[in-house]
Amino acid sequence: MSQSEHLHISLLDSKLGRLEARLARIADMNEMPPALLKPDLEYVVTELIRLASAQFNIASLDRRLAATLNVDFDALENAVTLLTAKSLKPNQIHEQWTINPEDLLDRLSSALKRLKAQKNAITPFALNVQLELAVDSYFNELLICAAAGEIDVRDIVSLLGKKLQLATDDEISGLWGRLTREFSEERLIEVHSR
Repeated sequence: MSQSEHLHISLLDSKLGRLEARLARIADMNEMPPALLKPDLEYVVTELIRLASAQFNIASLDRRLAATLNVDFDALENAVTLLTAKSLKPNQIHEQWTINPEDLLDRLSSALKRLKAQKNAITPFALNVQLELAVDSYFNELLICAAAGEIDVRDIVSLLGKKLQLATDDEISGLWGRLTREFSEERLIEVHSR
């Protein structure tokens, strides 16, 4: 970063500090921010975007953001089809918990249909939260059944590989760590010993 960029960031930081102080005083008085703050806020946001665009590949960031907000239901449905074709067997994890893949595949398909129908009516954040809470756990349990049955899932890995091309190196490292822990020899022994 050049000296002029450091100076510019320092000026922005100073301006931002003054804006925060003004906002704090206004909040203490229980008043709405005066219209005078709007130009200052617009200036700070515009300058931050300009600085960020000089430092980052905005097209790449935009593409990655779109990928996180636009759920690829076709890929998810394709993964369900691939898992259905595997003829997964029930897996008893614990005496009180048996994973029934047939039931999970039905619930997963229903959840995907429901979310696909709702995708334009809810925010991308809400959609992603619902996917994380329901769909993710269904896929995890189905993959546990596949691992326990020593079933080849390379076709699903290939499907995921296409999606991972949009992820950053840090995101891929985090996912890899999670997957290797989930399917490690110790984890499989732990699952079978329950």
